[in-house]
Amino acid sequence: MESRKLALITVLTAATVVSRILLAPLPNIKPVAFFTLFSGLFAGPLVGFLVGFFSMVITDMLFFGSGVWTTVTASAMGFVGLVGSLFTKFNGTVSRFNLFLLGFFATLFYDLFTSVTLAYIFNYSIIVAVIMLFFPSPYPFGPVHEFVNAMLSSLVIPEIFSRLRGVRFG
Repeated sequence: MESRKLALITVLTAATVVSRILLAPLPNIKPVAFFTLFSGLFAGPLVGFLVGFFSMVITDMLFFGSGVWTTVTASAMGFVGLVGSLFTKFNGTVSRFNLFLLGFFATLFYDLFTSVTLAYIFNYSIIVAVIMLFFPSPYPFGPVHEFVNAMLSSLVIPEIFSRLRGVRFG
């Protein structure tokens, strides 16, 4: 792997880790999926996957506690980075609306996949795990998580790309 890509992975992973730690007191207001999608869109599938994967592994190992859930969440977030990279392959230009949808559905995938998988692993009700994502206590964690990442994706990614025009990582 060339040093420019390695540096990009490091910087994007560090930004993601810092955002996850700083926003830890606010439940499900985490821009991890946003940074991961951006990484995949900007630099391709390997960078997207590694930023998502390492962001979850590092924060769990250093701050939140790691366990079997780390494997599940890190793999799912890595997949979000892959999805981000594939999005540009099918559609050369990306509208704000499409970025909103990408951010929303990628985060929804992450929330549903991790909830269902961890419910299965720890042997508790999958139905309850999914319902709790959308049950307001004190607010519906799932939709808040999806909406935050969708808004960031649609508002911030086009601005970053317009400023980085001409900068390409392949």
